[in-house]
Amino acid sequence: MYYFKLLALTVFITFQTGLIAQVSRPVDSLYQSGLVAWDKMEYALALEKLDEFLYHKPSFAEAYYYRGAAKAALKKFESALTDYNILLELDPLHSRGLHARAILNYELKKYDAARKDFYSLRSMPRGETNALLFKRSKYGGGVDGVSTVQSDNSAEIYQYLGMIEKEQKNYDRALLYFDSALYLRPQEPGYYINRGLVYQAKSNFSLAEQDYLKALDLYPGHALAEYNLAVLMQSKGEESGANDYFTRAIQDNPNSPYPYRQRAYSSIRQGHFTAALKDLDHALSLDDSDAETWLNHGLSLSKLKRWKGAIRSYTKAIELKPDLEKAYLNRGNTLYRLELYQEALNDYQAALLFRPGYGIALYHRALVYHQLGDDLKACNDLEKAIQKDIKPAKKAKAKICSNGM
Repeated sequence: MYYFKLLALTVFITFQTGLIAQVSRPVDSLYQSGLVAWDKMEYALALEKLDEFLYHKPSFAEAYYYRGAAKAALKKFESALTDYNILLELDPLHSRGLHARAILNYELKKYDAARKDFYSLRSMPRGETNALLFKRSKYGGGVDGVSTVQSDNSAEIYQYLGMIEKEQKNYDRALLYFDSALYLRPQEPGYYINRGLVYQAKSNFSLAEQDYLKALDLYPGHALAEYNLAVLMQSKGEESGANDYFTRAIQDNPNSPYPYRQRAYSSIRQGHFTAALKDLDHALSLDDSDAETWLNHGLSLSKLKRWKGAIRSYTKAIELKPDLEKAYLNRGNTLYRLELYQEALNDYQAALLFRPGYGIALYHRALVYHQLGDDLKACNDLEKAIQKDIKPAKKAKAKICSNGM
């Protein structure tokens, strides 16, 4: 009898072990399928497979890294951050996870958290990795270079720490970090560009220019260096030189809207509105989500007396940024030219709502009140505009309010 009980127990255990193995194999295949999809950049499918895998194996740390990366690729940033947090709870020494979280915190403007992660990464033991870091140009598309988490580790960390301090306007600390990064990697053009931006923020234009030119020396045709040189010259009032560099930046990176926008702004300042409009059209074809671009587009159309097109552009700017007082002001001015006085008044009211005491809006609202026959309100606004040092308001007051109002 004992023999049969033992035999039955053995059969039961064997059966259970086989059953567990059969269940485990399909679960493991979910993980492998998720990795295959991730490698193919099929991130939605990868996320689906990894979700199901982690439902069965919630303590498998590595899966959180890949799921977090898939979520980040799908722009589910906060959810990706949660996955990296779980990963690092399970495996505090997971360098790729810590690196990914540090960069994501930086991109999400969580600078204090990013700084803490980069400090931790700096003190972490080095090891083998194949995780790639794409160093993206902040002003447009493309990447400035590629490295791994561990290769050039210290230089990259100093670079990011410098960018964090720059964003928080701690410029002297930023310079120390960029100097350290360049000491370790003196041939990296992106480091010179970022240091140049700090010098420019400190109004040290000569050192900024030296760094941008050094970047171009290391990497001829570097569109970001050309763009920054153009912006620097523009800030110094050297419009001709600025336009030359904007043109070079466009030639070297024609898929970025930024140099088109800046060259258009330069053209507007010089009164070349047709040229500005051409650049703004191109910029909007690349990225139509920037309210300031639509604002300048409307301004260029207004200067060319294309009133209805200008109204459409100003309206688009307002849709994208409902508190953009300049868009209400400019649309109001255009409506005024079309003698749509009540509509113009509504826009001036909106401009003043978002920017109380806005002198030029007070002046234009006064002109509308005058057209609508309410000179009492017109004179009241003109007096306020004069106090804001709006020069035309004095002449308008003399004309409108000459009866003693």
